[in-house]
Amino acid sequence: MKPAAILTVCGALAWAAAASVAPADAVALKNGLVYDPAAITRVSAGFVTFKMGQATLTKPLAEVAAITLSDNARFNEGEALLKGGKFAQAVAAYQAAERSASKPWQKALVVYRLLAAAEAAGQIDEAVGRWLKLVDADGAGAGSLKLRPTKLAPAKSPANDRAIAVLEAKAAAVKNAAYLREIYALLSDLYSRQGNVDKARALAAKLAGATKPPDNGNGDGPGPVVGPSNGGKHTDLLRLARLSLQSKRYAEVVKQIAPKLKQFSAVELPDGMYLLGLAQLQMAKGEKDAAKRKPLLIRGGLNLMRVVVFHGGSEAAAPALLAAGEVNALLGNKAGAKKAYMLVLTKYGKSSVAAEAKKRVLALSEKIGE
Repeated sequence: MKPAAILTVCGALAWAAAASVAPADAVALKNGLVYDPAAITRVSAGFVTFKMGQATLTKPLAEVAAITLSDNARFNEGEALLKGGKFAQAVAAYQAAERSASKPWQKALVVYRLLAAAEAAGQIDEAVGRWLKLVDADGAGAGSLKLRPTKLAPAKSPANDRAIAVLEAKAAAVKNAAYLREIYALLSDLYSRQGNVDKARALAAKLAGATKPPDNGNGDGPGPVVGPSNGGKHTDLLRLARLSLQSKRYAEVVKQIAPKLKQFSAVELPDGMYLLGLAQLQMAKGEKDAAKRKPLLIRGGLNLMRVVVFHGGSEAAAPALLAAGEVNALLGNKAGAKKAYMLVLTKYGKSSVAAEAKKRVLALSEKIGE
C-alpha cells in the first residue's frame, strides 16, 4: 500500500473512533461507586435506569449522589451547586434545566433533583409540590413515596403554612392508603412545627393505630391508614409519644412506649428509652407523694442512662444525659448532677443542649459553693 493510501486509511479510522465516543452521562452513588460513561434511558418510580456497554442497570434515586448529563449544562450546574451546599441557587439552576430538558426522562429527573434541592434550601412548599407531582406520576409507587420531604422550614414560617394547605387539599382527594399515610405523617410534622400540637397529635394517633380512621365509603373523610411509614416499624408510635410529651400527657407516653420497648429496633431504641425516661422524670416532678416520686425518678434516670451507656452515639444521648443530671439533682445528688452536666459539655459540646448544661453547671457551682 502506498504511503498516501496508508494515511487515508489511518485518517478514516481515527475519524471513526472519534465519532464512536459520543458525549456520555454519568451516575455517582452515595456509596462511592461511579458509573461513567453511562447512557440514561429512564427515570421513573424513584429509580434511574442506564446502560453501560451491553449491561442495563437500575438504581434508586435515593442512593444517587450526583448525575452528569451529556446535553443539559444547567442540570449539571444544579448538581454542582447542590453538592456545594448552595441550595437556593441549585433550585434556580434546576428550574432552568427543566425548561431546557430535551427528553421526558430528563424532565422527570429534574423534578426529583428539584425536590432534593428545595428541601435542602428550606423551601418546604416547593418540595411538597414536587413530591406530590412525582408520586402522582409514579402511581404512588414505593420509590417516590420514600422521597417524602422531612426537612421543614423554621417554626411559624409561611412556607410551612403553604405546604400544609397543599397537603390538606391533597389528602381530601387521595384514596391510596400508602400515599395517604405519607401525607398524614408530613402534615403531622408540619402541624407540630407550627405549634398546632393538638392537630399534630390527632394525626399521629391515627397513624399509630390509636384511633380508627373514618371509612371512605361513608364519605366522612380519608379511609384506613395501614402499614408502617418510611422511618421504621415504630416511627408512628415514636411520633405520637413525642407529641404526647410536648402536650404534657406524660402518663400516656409511658403507656405508649413501655409495652413496646422490647420490640424496638436498635435504631428506634434510643429514642424510645429517652422519651420513656423523660416522661417518667416529668411525672415525678408533678408527683406530690414522696413515696411515689422517688421510684419514678429512679426508673426515669435508669432509662435515660441506658441511652447514654448503650447508645452514646445516638442523637438522643446528649439530651438524655442532661435529663439524667436533672434526675440526680432532684434526688439530692448535686455532685452527680454536676458530673452529668460536665460530661454533656466534654462529650457533647456541640449538641443543642450544651448551652443549657453550661447554665446548670454554673447554677450548681454557686449552690455548692465552688
